Amino acid sequence: MTPNIFARLFRRRRGRVQGTPTKEDFMKLIPVRNPIVEWAEYADGGVYIVLRKGGGVKKERRLNLDDIGSFVWMNIDGRNSVEDLLSRICSKYKITRIEAETPLLLFLRRLAEKRLIAFLPREALAIGEKRRGGRLQSESYTVDR
Repeated sequence: MTPNIFARLFRRRRGRVQGTPTKEDFMKLIPVRNPIVEWAEYADGGVYIVLRKGGGVKKERRLNLDDIGSFVWMNIDGRNSVEDLLSRICSKYKITRIEAETPLLLFLRRLAEKRLIAFLPREALAIGEKRRGGRLQSESYTVDR
C-alpha cells in the first residue's frame, strides 16, 4: 500500500457521518494495522502495543493484549477478513461462532477507535498490490532539437 492511502485511512474525520455497513459487508472487510503503531511480542507470545500521547516518551503506556487479543493482532496481516479471523478463533480455541463473534467485533471496534487498525474492502487491497513493488510505468518523451 502506498503511504498516502494510510494517511487518509487513519486520519480523524470530524463532522462526517459515514454509512454503516451491513453485518455481511463488515465481515468481508480486511482489517489492516496502522503502520506507525509500535508493538512487540513477549517471550510467551503475548503482544503489547505502545500507545503514545503527544509523541513524547513520558506519555507512553503499553496496551497488553490477552491470549486471544494477541492471536487476533498477529492475524491482522492485511490478508485475513473479519470472517477469516472469526473462523480462526473458533478453530483454535474450540468455541462456537456465537461465543466468539460479539467479543471479536467489540475488540476490533476498540482497536479502530484508537486508530490502531482500519478496515479496507478487498478491492482496495488489490489496487494497492498492483501499485506496490516498483515504479509505475510512465510515458517517455523525446525532445527534438
